[in-house]
Amino acid sequence: MQSPQTIRLPPSGIRCSVIALGFNLSFGLLGGLSPLAATWLVHRTQLDLTPAYMIVAAAALSLAALRTFERKAPAALVAS
Repeated sequence: MQSPQTIRLPPSGIRCSVIALGFNLSFGLLGGLSPLAATWLVHRTQLDLTPAYMIVAAAALSLAALRTFERKAPAALVAS
């Protein structure tokens, strides 16, 4: 599920292409390399919980990125 912020950012003429390209590239790249990175980290550190730490780090990074967005109410909801 994509956030409303993602839908509001690109211009309406290219919105579907921008969202589809970003979605597919990120999932292909990150989803394809995640098992490789997890396997390498387990081998390198000898800790079976290293993939869990990798997910926690990704969640922290996502939360930090989310906090950079401004909250904007649609014009119809703003009291005049």
